[in-house]
Amino acid sequence: MVMQVSKRKQKSIDCFSKYVDQHYCAQKFNADSLYNTLMEYCRETDGRPIILSVDDDSAYLVDSILDKLQPYFICANINNQQGEIGRLMNKQVQKELARQSSLAVAQSWAIDFDHGNFELPEGITYPCYVKGLMSYHTLKKYQGRCDSKAELRKKLEKIGREYPCPIIVEEFIEIEQDLGIIGLANGNECVVPGIVELLDSGHGSHKGVSAFGRVRAEVAGEGICERVEQFVKSLNLRGLFNVDLVVSRGQIYFVELNLRYAAYGYAVSRAGVNLPELYIRTVLGQSTAELNCTLMRECYYYNERVASDDRKADFRSAKDVVELRQKADFGLLENIVDMEPYNRFKKDFMLDLIKYRIKKLLRR
Repeated sequence: MVMQVSKRKQKSIDCFSKYVDQHYCAQKFNADSLYNTLMEYCRETDGRPIILSVDDDSAYLVDSILDKLQPYFICANINNQQGEIGRLMNKQVQKELARQSSLAVAQSWAIDFDHGNFELPEGITYPCYVKGLMSYHTLKKYQGRCDSKAELRKKLEKIGREYPCPIIVEEFIEIEQDLGIIGLANGNECVVPGIVELLDSGHGSHKGVSAFGRVRAEVAGEGICERVEQFVKSLNLRGLFNVDLVVSRGQIYFVELNLRYAAYGYAVSRAGVNLPELYIRTVLGQSTAELNCTLMRECYYYNERVASDDRKADFRSAKDVVELRQKADFGLLENIVDMEPYNRFKKDFMLDLIKYRIKKLLRR
């Protein structure tokens, strides 16, 4: 079953999977709409269905009505307390908790807006990096580097006019390596199967999202997975998660915790660890003894959606996208035993590309 939280009622491509037999749509940013739709169509009399969030806005929305949902559904949570996942979507809060777990973090400053007005905190160093303070209700188009106080002020003024969401300004770190750690937490237990190296990232609305990467086991002596496990265990989280890290000058820095399943989770499944199945069996009290918790193979993946949207917006050429696909062992959407989502994606992509080219010509 797919529960889509969206402004549009158009089906997402996931809904065309042969494994999906029902699709419902709730209004985006509307907790009442989500609750009413779940209660009307998804509640069962002989058990509690499991809700798996795959984007930040949905994870926040579910957590905001956790007390109302939990009698009828199994939901990700922190300490079984409503609002805790939402609270932990504040990147300043995350950084402080990471620091307490001995993870290195970049210096940062939070900025809020009052009717579009703001005050620059003292001590900001340049260059710096700007992004949304909260993981939800934010726009990636404002994310980026500023090399001076004047450039930062100009960017913040634009945000204040167009979308005055809380902002975090971070010390700029030259990235040598971009890493993702995906896992499953169940209170004081944690499964972290390996490391995802983000070798190529998207642009525009997909800025920072993996377009191409490698899934691998941790090398002896790295200690990255163990440190992430300790951090996540300290949160008393129950659910799927992923942690973004970067390596700069040999130092590993914590960047962000995402309290939902990551897009590259399918690549981890292809490498031998099915985290959603592990999670479902764990919360249902079923045995997981026959399931893998460590990666069985190394593999390279590419994200068709990110690469194709980059092509539509002229960040990549068609040749660039083909080269990414050729370097990868598989795509995150293409699956020979369940091809309809990928086929629908290709059809929608070509229609969108034609529309984009026509609009571009008309603007000239």
